[in-house]
Amino acid sequence: MSEVWLVHWKEAELPPRVARLERAGCTVDTTPLGPDYRASLKRKLPDAVVIDLSRLPSHGRELGSFMRRTKVSRHLPLVFVDGAEDKIARVRKLLPDAVFCSWRGIGGALKRAIHDAPADPVVPSDGMSGYSGTPLWKKLGVKAGTTLALCKAPDGIEADLGEYPDEVILRYRAAGKPQVLVWFVRREKELLDGIERMKRFGAGGGLWIAWQKKGTEAVTDLTQTMVRRTGLDHGLVDFKICSINRLWSGLRFSIRS
Repeated sequence: MSEVWLVHWKEAELPPRVARLERAGCTVDTTPLGPDYRASLKRKLPDAVVIDLSRLPSHGRELGSFMRRTKVSRHLPLVFVDGAEDKIARVRKLLPDAVFCSWRGIGGALKRAIHDAPADPVVPSDGMSGYSGTPLWKKLGVKAGTTLALCKAPDGIEADLGEYPDEVILRYRAAGKPQVLVWFVRREKELLDGIERMKRFGAGGGLWIAWQKKGTEAVTDLTQTMVRRTGLDHGLVDFKICSINRLWSGLRFSIRS
């Protein structure tokens, strides 16, 4: 019996997917992502990872890329299920040795993925491999007509955004209803004090939490792990990482469904 880790972004839709996998002879783990994700994989690896692209496909694409770039999970067979054709094409380009199928064909796809697991898997060069040459405003998910809020932004951040469309509305505080908000945080206390107020901007994946990179002239007590754990502890889930500039990195969060 194969053991699989099923990743889906809406808990209410999990039961029929789990049932299909169980009918295919699998035991299924639906544990959501958490800060100890890599540690748990070191303790017990599944036979395959099934990622549903029908909900929030960018989450699935980034997770697959992250798993290939992480040594402990690199050789795990990846099976992507359903999703729009253009979204599937992006994932297939990034991870050509993954298996793609519909839920109707999941049993055969899993057998094929496990039997033909890649001996030398394709490893994307970095976390932004799908965004090579892309200006920062696009990496952040900004489009024409988007209201972008940069809360507690450092000096000069607008220059880092690049030539964004004229229709973008740029603000510098967490007010109103921006579609995308980037919250620049310098200390753990600031993060803990503000996360409950800021998490409402995570609806639809609109919240970025940015911290200062280690090894720069910045003085900070924050790390990526601390930012991720704080988000998870407050009902958020991260699904994308972005290098904002040489001093700042960011994680994009949505409200956990």
